[in-house]
Amino acid sequence: DIKLEHLKSYNTPAIILISENERRMQEMSEMYGSMFGNIPKTKSTLVLNMENSVIKSIPDLPSDIQKITCMHVYDLALLSNKKLTSNEMHNFINRSVKMLEILSKKNKS
Repeated sequence: DIKLEHLKSYNTPAIILISENERRMQEMSEMYGSMFGNIPKTKSTLVLNMENSVIKSIPDLPSDIQKITCMHVYDLALLSNKKLTSNEMHNFINRSVKMLEILSKKNKS
C-alpha cells in the first residue's frame, strides 16, 4: 500500500509502516529461525511525505529520473527499518536526501 501524508520531518521523504504484531513476528522469526515454520511476509505501507522537497519535485522530473528517484526513496524507507546504529542511519539518510535534492534541482533547470 502507498499513502501520502504530511509528516513532521521535512527531511524524510518516505517511511515504511508495519503493524506492531507483524514487526514482532519478524523479530521472532529472525531470532529463532524456522522454529515457527513459514511466517508469511508482512504487509507494509509506504508513506510518502508530502512536505518533502524531493517528493514534491517528482512530478516535474523526466520519466527516467522519476523512476530512479522513486526507487531511491523506497530504498531509503527500507533502510530505515534495518538494524543500523542511530548515528549510521541518521548520516546515511541525510546524505541520501541531500543527493536527491541536488538531483531534483539540477533537473528542474
